[in-house]
Amino acid sequence: MRSRALTLVEVLVVLGITAIVLAIGTINLRGFNNPLHNGTTQLEGFFKQTRAKAMATTSAYRVRAESPGRLVTEYAGNCNSVTWTADPRLTLELPPGVRVSGTNTPVTWPVCFTSRGLANKNLIVTLSNAKNQTQQVEVMLGGGVRPR
Repeated sequence: MRSRALTLVEVLVVLGITAIVLAIGTINLRGFNNPLHNGTTQLEGFFKQTRAKAMATTSAYRVRAESPGRLVTEYAGNCNSVTWTADPRLTLELPPGVRVSGTNTPVTWPVCFTSRGLANKNLIVTLSNAKNQTQQVEVMLGGGVRPR
């Protein structure tokens, strides 16, 4: 009578086939890591989070580019305030190689969300990478945010 257990050779063949399939899958999934797309999605979420924070705290929150790869938020009583206080808990570091373009049409930085969640201006933010590819995120007066 033959035993129903697997032999060592059968186990090694199954492990070898599994390793080959995993290696092929890993190579094919590399294309899903697109820093520019990831940065655009992060920026969209960052604007939405800042808007939510403004409404939750009943303060005005503005977003400004501190450097080409870093965005920060500040809060004050209203969007016309002269003095702003930094909120270090709400910052965005863009993925490596992704940066905010210098000036954006139709207007430039910063953008402020009122305590009611309304933006003080329409803003189109352009992100670019080292390959000169670009993607944009739009902030609308009503406070909505969307990729373009």
